[in-house]
Amino acid sequence: MPSTGEIKQRIQSIQETQKITNAMRIVSASKMKRAKKQQAEAAPFFYDIETVMVDILSHSAEIQNHNFDQRPYKTGKNRNVAVLVMTGDKGLSGGYDINVCKKAEELIAKQGDANVEILIAGRMGQEYFRKTDHKVDEDFIYPVRNPSTTRANEIGKLIRERFDNETYDDVYVVYTQCKSTIAQVPTVLKLLPLNADDLKASLGITDSTAPDSMLNYSPNPHEVFKVLIKKYLNWIIYTCFVEAFTSEQCARMTAMKTASDNAEEMLEKLNLDFNRARQAAITQEITEIVGGAASL
Repeated sequence: MPSTGEIKQRIQSIQETQKITNAMRIVSASKMKRAKKQQAEAAPFFYDIETVMVDILSHSAEIQNHNFDQRPYKTGKNRNVAVLVMTGDKGLSGGYDINVCKKAEELIAKQGDANVEILIAGRMGQEYFRKTDHKVDEDFIYPVRNPSTTRANEIGKLIRERFDNETYDDVYVVYTQCKSTIAQVPTVLKLLPLNADDLKASLGITDSTAPDSMLNYSPNPHEVFKVLIKKYLNWIIYTCFVEAFTSEQCARMTAMKTASDNAEEMLEKLNLDFNRARQAAITQEITEIVGGAASL
């Protein structure tokens, strides 16, 4: 059995580690609440954009936009696919980063002979995919901490430009959707090209149920739609950023709580061992005193 000094040293070490894990759990909880508040504050604006876009699509049959270009003439090796993967910037979050990277690899495997390029946001994803044979855009370096509309706008502009010049024919986003504090689900979302029917379905509107338009557009619906669709795509990227960041904080909260609970169990066992070792030492001292007195 280890000595009481060794056990006491281990107890102190675990207690210090437990303080760190508890502090990290509290910080992650604070960041998660802030991210959810950001998303809730911006959600009405996004809903209005989506509603107006659907209204224009339902009542302006002449609307044509390149963001809906499906490009069926490009198949196999002639088709270029971009996969935007959102991972964390730091570790100690359980299986969060591995799960989203595995989901991205599943998506890539489904693309067949298409040329796939990976755009990675988050340091952990960069470290993961640079060790693989996948084609990674080395110039695409964006952190995921502190999500902002500015960062989402920059990424959205880059992706739209590459889609417009046919560098990309399909664009997917792989991120983690935060279902609850203990449930985070890796999710695949097709960003481009857009589908008008899917857009209407997201609001529960079909051509037969679309209400009469009560809006007037200046200078015309086509120009308004061009402006709104950019904001729409930027908002989707921003939402994915917030969801990924929130999921990372939830995963880290769970991991740190588990670590703290394990530390508590270890402390209970070590305290028991410490008491046993101290009792054995006291018994030994008494035995030696009694033996010495008897010899006298």
